[in-house]
Amino acid sequence: HMGIELNLESFTYPDGTQLFGPLNLSVTAGRALAVVGPSGVGKSTLISLLAGLHPEPLGGIWRGQYLLDSRNLGSWSPQERVTKLGYLGPNSKLFLTGFCSTVREEVGWSLFGLSWKIEAIEQRVSETLQELGISHLSDATPHHLSGGQQQMVALASVWARQPSYLLLDNPVSSLDPEARSNLIKQTQRLIHRFGTTVVFATARAQDVDWCEAVCSLQPGRDSQQASLICTTLAQWVPSQSGCLCDEGKSVTADGKRGLDIPAHPNESVSQAEVDPAIEVEALRYTPPGHTAPLFDLLHWRVERGETVALLGANGSGKSTLGRILRGLERAAGGSVLVAGKAVDELSVPDLTPFVAYTFQEPSNLFLQRSVSDELLYSGQLLGLRLEVSQARKEQALELFNLKGVQGRHPRELCESQGALLGLALSWFTQAQVQILDEPSGRLDAEGRSTLESVLGEWRAEGITVVLIDHDEAWVRRQASRRFVLKNGRLS
Repeated sequence: HMGIELNLESFTYPDGTQLFGPLNLSVTAGRALAVVGPSGVGKSTLISLLAGLHPEPLGGIWRGQYLLDSRNLGSWSPQERVTKLGYLGPNSKLFLTGFCSTVREEVGWSLFGLSWKIEAIEQRVSETLQELGISHLSDATPHHLSGGQQQMVALASVWARQPSYLLLDNPVSSLDPEARSNLIKQTQRLIHRFGTTVVFATARAQDVDWCEAVCSLQPGRDSQQASLICTTLAQWVPSQSGCLCDEGKSVTADGKRGLDIPAHPNESVSQAEVDPAIEVEALRYTPPGHTAPLFDLLHWRVERGETVALLGANGSGKSTLGRILRGLERAAGGSVLVAGKAVDELSVPDLTPFVAYTFQEPSNLFLQRSVSDELLYSGQLLGLRLEVSQARKEQALELFNLKGVQGRHPRELCESQGALLGLALSWFTQAQVQILDEPSGRLDAEGRSTLESVLGEWRAEGITVVLIDHDEAWVRRQASRRFVLKNGRLS
């Protein structure tokens, strides 16, 4: 029998928490299967289990049987596994070597490790970059790319091996609509041309309409053990799975709609208020390693109390502009004022009360042993008195729905909870301008509903918010104005 047969009796995390009870999964070779469900239910764990990453290197204890093409997974050699199984997790930076100087080298590195000949590597890398629509990045330095571009490069490094099984854990979270559509199109091509089997984990209903079958992981009602409900795509009911449905409108596991806040300028802001929250004049900036400027005489103005959206393709400079506003990147020319402060005249810590920036991958910055300590550490960096930090921490745990995980290590959180903690750390600063870099891509339905509640509170308080995102339908409901960044210009 060609395909995957997983008969799982139990799975237990290293800390003793049992995630899965009896669970059976069968995937016929050459088919596409979507794994859906709310964050924290075990989608990522199931994908990594299929990739053979448990018990080593990720830990955990599992009991049962895993047959890959009718052979026990343990009988496959490491080189056979790498050739057979292609795995990509949600944090693309972890799948980049960190030492390759070009995208071309990055994509070909794993083939070199598999003893491919140089001529064959060069040809396969060229084909891979073309198939994924990133040939123009061939000579770019990987760590200079945008988050979405890095995600495509990480995928290309797996794709180049043409594995029989492609195991993808939320691979489209940072992709713009065109790149997302192209990825799905090329994945379907792999299935039809090579008979590749694809297991695709996501929290978005709109990402699975090309799959033949859906496996919905649902948390147990009487225990923490998740159950698996497998069905055809036609029979699947997205609103009962905790997925984001209907062009991004949040639908929680119990079928309730999330907040759908009408987008409008904040009415509490005085019409006499003339000082903008963000004023960019004649901005010039050339990224490291580039010869052509990314921004050349860029102008932008955002009024105080507005919630605006910043849209654009991967690599257009959205995140770079956000980091410039936060002082994390320094402009080569022009002026940048945020909350009335000249950014280039203040240090990053001095800017903290005025502007906060939530990173695409906030987990890369988590430093403490628990969610609670992470929030308190933020208060320490802000110079707050302990009692003030404690009160603000309790408010953040409540507001961002993190009370149940306050004792967990931040790096052990599921993707949606990690994204909420990143947002909570920005909220903790109580900055006048909040810049959220792709806040919705890693949130499940419940997480997005939580974010929408926070946006509503910020709107009522007159906080200025910049949403850097790819979900146009969602930002249309949240933002009073939308700006599209293309070729170094805003329209």
